[in-house]
Amino acid sequence: MLSALRARQPGQPLLRVLWWYFLHLLCVFTVGLRYQYRATGAHHIPRTGAVLFVCNHQSFLDPILV
Repeated sequence: MLSALRARQPGQPLLRVLWWYFLHLLCVFTVGLRYQYRATGAHHIPRTGAVLFVCNHQSFLDPILV
């Protein structure tokens, strides 16, 4: 499990990787409760390879959430 997390961010200390994932889960949980978050077309994102992620910003909060 920890090796899979480290593989996503190679070269970073384990504590930093765990801290990032903790904050990520906290933000996802908070946003999920506060806003009705929805993602469309997520099944089109490939498991491997490069991806260009483009957003239509509706407010100043959008860049933080993305």
